[in-house]
Amino acid sequence: MKKRLFRLLLLPCLLAALPTRGQNDVQTQIETLTARLEAAYRQLFPVDSPYRSGSSTAPEAFRSPLLDDFLEEWHRRYAPTEAADRQRSDTLATVYDLFAEFSRPDMKITVWRDGESQTIGRYRYVTVPEEFPYAVIDDEAFERLLQTGKLYEVRYTTLAPFRPDTPYSKSLYMSYVYACALDRFLGNRECATDRAAPIPRLEDSEYRRRADFICNNLPITGGHWGGWIYEAEPRCFSILLDASLDRAVIQVGYSSNGCSALYRKADGNWTLERELAQWTQ
Repeated sequence: MKKRLFRLLLLPCLLAALPTRGQNDVQTQIETLTARLEAAYRQLFPVDSPYRSGSSTAPEAFRSPLLDDFLEEWHRRYAPTEAADRQRSDTLATVYDLFAEFSRPDMKITVWRDGESQTIGRYRYVTVPEEFPYAVIDDEAFERLLQTGKLYEVRYTTLAPFRPDTPYSKSLYMSYVYACALDRFLGNRECATDRAAPIPRLEDSEYRRRADFICNNLPITGGHWGGWIYEAEPRCFSILLDASLDRAVIQVGYSSNGCSALYRKADGNWTLERELAQWTQ
């Protein structure tokens, strides 16, 4: 009887400890990935020194064997989920169709020099968001929304993990641990992030060199309000569908600009019906 009572009293303690163990495991992964990025960086830049952003025109100058290993392992770590998701519902199949149609990353590596944008190479990897928002509303509500333009009132469902098939041979599916590791490594002058990993404050020269190190290997950009956007541009932000799955409001953006547009499906093809709104941050 005493042993049974002891087990009953011990059980809540064990259950309470489980989330902590999970959190510790995630934290360990983040620290390990951050350390690997740091080692790859130090393979090229063993000591801190003054640095001017854009001083090199060759992306190869920012590649190291350790970084190649890091990226290749990341590429192999996660498998696409699109095939399984398509089997779940016609809605998800439509979401994947539209994402493939409107998310076409620009794989060119460019620098701003002599008053113009210059292409200096192509990215070997493409980054894919870890989750994707979509919604389905009845046809009548969809029509009302088109009249009012109040897209902000839509309650979206988050598809996660979101790992679509891509036409690129090297896809990197984002995840919490990789995003946190990149946050830690890159740092941020504004220290703006919604993730739990602490962000170091870096001197401007070091911040720029680390940013060039990553941005010459991955198509990521600095956020307009701080932080980093770990998605290739142009980005498809969200998809809103009517119940018939033949009309969709797509929100897309590039840099600090974006728009929402209405598309209609006819004879198996999605065509632009009209633009709904534009914005600039």
